[in-house]
Amino acid sequence: MLHYAVTSPTEPYTVMVMYCESNAVEVTIPSIIGYNEIDYIVTSIDNGAFSSSYSLTSITIPESVTSIGSHAFYNTPWYNNKPDGVVYIGKILYDYKGEMSPNTEIEVLEGTVSIGDNAFYNKTGLTSITIPESVTSIGYGAFSYCTGLTSITIPESVTNISAEMLSYCSGLISITIPESVTSIGDMAFYECTELATITIPESVTSISHHAFYNTPWYNNKPDGVLYIGKRL
Repeated sequence: MLHYAVTSPTEPYTVMVMYCESNAVEVTIPSIIGYNEIDYIVTSIDNGAFSSSYSLTSITIPESVTSIGSHAFYNTPWYNNKPDGVVYIGKILYDYKGEMSPNTEIEVLEGTVSIGDNAFYNKTGLTSITIPESVTSIGYGAFSYCTGLTSITIPESVTNISAEMLSYCSGLISITIPESVTSIGDMAFYECTELATITIPESVTSISHHAFYNTPWYNNKPDGVLYIGKRL
């Protein structure tokens, strides 16, 4: 039996899959569930929702799901049987499974709508990634500790730089944030120790804690009140 949490109590009504009560072998997630005469759209799966469900060999996920949390399927037979490399679940780039060779370049499939939390965490072999305009969301810590990453282009379809998205990417030298972005999350570029050039558009109205901590770009700013675009 699946358990849900409401993520939007107003239209469009949405829910997240929280966990599965039984040790099911096969699970089908519906695109819509009814509760108190309201139809809720199932749009996401929570962190660790099916983690260590040793019996789970088959799961059907509807296209309405556009976000899957980290470790949602950790140590399930369904996930363990997937081949190493980039793992797509529907239109979501869920993660990269297994070891990554040095100097790996990845081109995300056209039609992908999101990149999951910690999708490429600590994949030091990743040197560049091409992300299509179909991607609207890049998850928490998606490229954290990708120390070999030197090139990434964030598409105009993305509106938020998530927390720790590129933290500890010590090989990244420059980045241009597109004009579609309105917010930059906590520690987004934390300890990017070679990041000397950052282009930030005026569309950015929110910059969170330690977003640029210990980057050359920030360290070279003069002491005193610091404005970044229209932000103090």
